[in-house]
Amino acid sequence: MNPKRHCRTGTPRGASGSMNFWFQVKRCVAALLGLVVALAGVALVLQLAALLLWQYGIALQKPSWPRLPIGLLFADHATLASTVLAPYLEYLPRLEWSWLADREDTSATHAVAVWLVNKVHIGVIPALLGVPLLTSGGKLFLRQIGTLAGARRYRADRLRRVAEYRRQPSSERLEPQFEYRDDGFEQRNDRREEQRDRLEARADRFSYRREPFIGADVEAPRRTASKS
Repeated sequence: MNPKRHCRTGTPRGASGSMNFWFQVKRCVAALLGLVVALAGVALVLQLAALLLWQYGIALQKPSWPRLPIGLLFADHATLASTVLAPYLEYLPRLEWSWLADREDTSATHAVAVWLVNKVHIGVIPALLGVPLLTSGGKLFLRQIGTLAGARRYRADRLRRVAEYRRQPSSERLEPQFEYRDDGFEQRNDRREEQRDRLEARADRFSYRREPFIGADVEAPRRTASKS
């Protein structure tokens, strides 16, 4: 029997290394996904700050504050050609929404929708969408980074303990002893020893037993009856 194979555990070293490799790959992919989602959220939040800074720079050059409502996405670009937004109209997409453009609709829902479109800043809704993306992506990224760091600390601690164990004097540590063992030969020896012990016990039992003495038969003399 090979001692190295006899002392090997159930999980091969190659399988353990493969599991560790795929564990790191999965954690790295999840961390990268979380980072991408978090960066997308940051970009959506920062676009609002960039638009506000741009408006502030335009306001320093012009006497009025340039408005950037959501309604610019549904407005006719021809009507905005004479405003300060004319150089930037090519970067604004135009969306068609017939219900919002219907001026004959006097319902309360239509009135609220028109008011929100004309008052809410164009960068607010993307920024609101970016906040949950930033928080969820950041949590996923930090969780995976913490998991990888914990796995590295565990491996480093395990290697450190192995190194400390090997640096101990040989008299203070217990090394595993591997020896060749034939189970069939040992079983035969065990049976022989049991038979020998059984025979010795039987011999001891007979040696301490006292047998009755058997000698020559002596016939007692017969008495002759006396005649009167």
